[in-house]
Amino acid sequence: MPATALRCRICEKQYPLDPVGVCASCFGPLEPVYDRDEQRRTVSRESIAAGPASIWRYAPLLPVAAPAEQRLPAGLTPLVSAPRLAAAVGVGPVGTQQLVVVVETTLGERPGVASTGLTKLVRDAVSMAPAAVLVIKSLPVDIRHNSKIDRVRVAAWAERVLAGSRAGRP
Repeated sequence: MPATALRCRICEKQYPLDPVGVCASCFGPLEPVYDRDEQRRTVSRESIAAGPASIWRYAPLLPVAAPAEQRLPAGLTPLVSAPRLAAAVGVGPVGTQQLVVVVETTLGERPGVASTGLTKLVRDAVSMAPAAVLVIKSLPVDIRHNSKIDRVRVAAWAERVLAGSRAGRP
């Protein structure tokens, strides 16, 4: 049993369950309103434990109804390594450069061409498919700004790696 309505925390005006987060009257935050008596009667630790192995096992406590069809399992999914930094650079002659994505990982992978799985993840996440996805232990950054990636060095390194040279450092 999901929430029955939304209520402003400041002025207590009620709204229907629509995708709205603030009160139109006072701009206060909206909170879900539950029928707590109904929840006490119908929800138990056992009913939650018997639910699916996803966030939807808590559906009676969530402010939204569970979807009719789940395309991807939500919650309780395995963790995947995420890059700390990434750079998109152009490789090749000016005017005909190809997009190459260079990802800094924490998995201890060897520098060079990324695994098929990581390449697929990157290609699925970006709108313009890169010609290649490369992996590096740490991207070179400008000494004055620890987050400004030195894309000229990264592009030169990527070009060397794709030409067959030893990966080394950028």
